[in-house]
Amino acid sequence: MSYPITLTSDKSEFQNYLSDNIKLSKNSEIALTKASLSIPIKVNQYIRMPDVVVGDNAFTCVVDGIEKSITWTELHASYTALDATNGFEPVNINTFYGQQFLLPLNNFIVFEDANGDYKTRGNINDIICHAFASKFKFYDIQSSPNMIPNGFTEDYSIGDAITFAGNTYIVHRIMPYEMQLGFGAVYEPSKLAADLTNSNWINVIGNPTITTVGTGRQIVTTTGNGTGDFDTVATCSTFVDPNGGWIQMKLDTLPATDTNIAFGLTQSLHQGLSNTPADYDLENMPIGIEINKNGTGSIYLQVLDGFHFHDHGTNEENNNNKIPFDRIVEINEDDTFFIYFERSNINKQNPFTYQFQVFKNSVNSDFTDANTTLIYTSQNSYPNIQFMIPTFMCNNTGATVNEIQVVPVTTDSLEQLDSTAGGLVSPEQIASISVQPGMDYLDTDLSALGAKFYNDLGFNISDNVDDTPNKNGFGKNINNFLYLQTFNRVVNDNFNINVGVNELTKTLKTVTSNGESFLGYVSNTITMPRFIGVQINDMAIKSIAGQLVGTNYTTTSITRVVAQIPVPQENMNPRESFDLDISYEPYNLIYRQLFNETIIPINQFIIKISYKNFSTDQEENIDEINGHLKLELHAKPSQNTIEY
Repeated sequence: MSYPITLTSDKSEFQNYLSDNIKLSKNSEIALTKASLSIPIKVNQYIRMPDVVVGDNAFTCVVDGIEKSITWTELHASYTALDATNGFEPVNINTFYGQQFLLPLNNFIVFEDANGDYKTRGNINDIICHAFASKFKFYDIQSSPNMIPNGFTEDYSIGDAITFAGNTYIVHRIMPYEMQLGFGAVYEPSKLAADLTNSNWINVIGNPTITTVGTGRQIVTTTGNGTGDFDTVATCSTFVDPNGGWIQMKLDTLPATDTNIAFGLTQSLHQGLSNTPADYDLENMPIGIEINKNGTGSIYLQVLDGFHFHDHGTNEENNNNKIPFDRIVEINEDDTFFIYFERSNINKQNPFTYQFQVFKNSVNSDFTDANTTLIYTSQNSYPNIQFMIPTFMCNNTGATVNEIQVVPVTTDSLEQLDSTAGGLVSPEQIASISVQPGMDYLDTDLSALGAKFYNDLGFNISDNVDDTPNKNGFGKNINNFLYLQTFNRVVNDNFNINVGVNELTKTLKTVTSNGESFLGYVSNTITMPRFIGVQINDMAIKSIAGQLVGTNYTTTSITRVVAQIPVPQENMNPRESFDLDISYEPYNLIYRQLFNETIIPINQFIIKISYKNFSTDQEENIDEINGHLKLELHAKPSQNTIEY
C-alpha cells in the first residue's frame, strides 16, 4: 500500500506525529514530491589587516596637486583615535597588523553599551580618511563610501546582545550595506586659522619703526607730512596664503592732519617692492583698503579692488577701483581690519579665481570672534596668486598701527601651484582627488598579504604588465567637494557564509591574540551548499523471533537521506545576506529504498534538514529556518516486493 505524507515544522530537525498509524510494506521506498522552505543566509565581508613594516607608506592621497602620504603607523593611530571615541576594540599595533584582525566591509552594527552610548566597529574607509585629515592644510578629507543596500530588510538581530571583554552590548541598529570605498575632499580654508604668525615686516622706504614680536606688533611711521605720495612703505617677507590666509592690522594713532594709510596686498612678479621704484602709490596695491583721516578728525574707509584703465589720448592711466567711490564709510580709530583671501571655487576651467573679503572688528583683534563682520566681498582672477605680498603704506609721520599679523603661505599652496617649478601642475590634477596604495609590487617590504589587502579593497596591485592599475583614478568636482568614485572592490575569499543563522550576533566571536581580545567571525563556510539534504532519522523496526519458551523482540532503526534539494544556481555566489527561498517539485520522482526486511508500523517521522560543507567535507546542521517548512513525501512498496 502507498501513502502520501505531509510534514510541517518551524524547525530544521523535528518530529511529526501522524493522525493515523500507517504500515510501510517490507522493502518500501520513499520519495520527496514537494518541498517549500526558507533558510536565512548571513554573509559577512571583511578586510584582513596585513603584516607590514610599520614605517612604510600605506596610502598616498593627491588633492588638487598636493600630495600627502600616511604610514602604517599613522593608519593604526587613526584607528586608535576613532576606536577611543566610538569603538570598543582597542588593540596595539602588533595585534592590529598580526594577520588576525578583521574589519567589516558589510553588515555594520551599531551597538549600545550599558551607559546608553553607541559603539561601532572600525570602518577602514573612515580610518584612512581620518589619518589623512590632519595632513592637508586647507582640505578636509572625508569618508564618502558607496554604501550599497543589500535588499535584506528584515533582521532578527535588533535587541540581541553580545558579551565582549566582560561587557554586554545590545544591537541598537543594523546597516545592511556593502561598502565600496569612496573618498571626498572638502575645501576648508578656515583650517589655516591656527597658522597666524607675527611674520617679518621689512622697511622699504621712510625708515618706519617696526616691531614684530610680542603683543606690541606695530609699525610707527617716521617720515611724511601728509601730502603727496606715500613716504613710508613696509612689506612682509612672507607671502599671504591664497587658501584661507589673511593679513590684519589695528588702527592706533593717526595724526590730526590729512593722513592716508593703505594696507593690502601688492603683486610685483615675485619681487615685491624691493626694486625700490621712485614713487609709491595705490597702483602698486590691487587689493586692500585705504584709510583717510581728514583735518576735522573724521576717518573714512575705501576698499581697493583691482584697477580700471583710462586712455586720455596722450596720457594713459591705471587707477584703483575704490569702493565706495564717494567715501561714505566712516570708521573708528581703534578698529581692526582683516583682508582675507581664498579660492572662490574649485574649478578646472579657471583655477585662479579667488575671493577677496574685508572684515572689521571694533571690539578686539580676533578674526574668529563673533564681533568680526564682513564689510566687503568680491572675486577676481589672479594668475600669480602665490606672490601676493602684505604691504603697508602711509604719507605722514606719527601714524601707528598695531596687531600686524599674517597667515603665511603654506607648502600646500606652493605645491598646489607648483611655484618651485615655475608652472602649474598637470591639468588633470587641477580640482581632483586620487588615492593610491603607498606601495607597489616592486617594494621588497610588500608581503603577499599586503598585496591582497590592497586588491581586496579594490586597488589593482600586480606584477602583471597587462593589468591596468586602478591606482590613479581622479575624482570629480561637485560644488567645492572633490569626490573620488568608488573602487570596484572584488569579493575574493575575504568573506564567510553562515547557513541557517538569523541573528548577526551569532556570526561574531571573541578572538584573542597577543593577550588582547577583539571580535572575529564564526567561520561556517566560504561556499554555498549545492544541495539541501532531507533525512529520515531513527525509523524504528521491531523484529519478532518465536520460540517454544517465549518470544524475542529485536529493535533496529533506519536512517536514510531520502532527497537532495538543489540550491538554485543564482544563489551560489552571494555577496550579501539573503533568505534562501526554495520551492522544489522534482520533475522525475526519485525513490530511495528503505531496505526494511519487515513491515514497519509507524505514527511519527523524525526529519533533519542539513547540508554538506564542501570546505570541510562534513555534514552541517541548519540551526534555524524562516517561518515553516513543508515537505511532501510518498512511500510505497518496492516493485519487487510481494505483500502477504
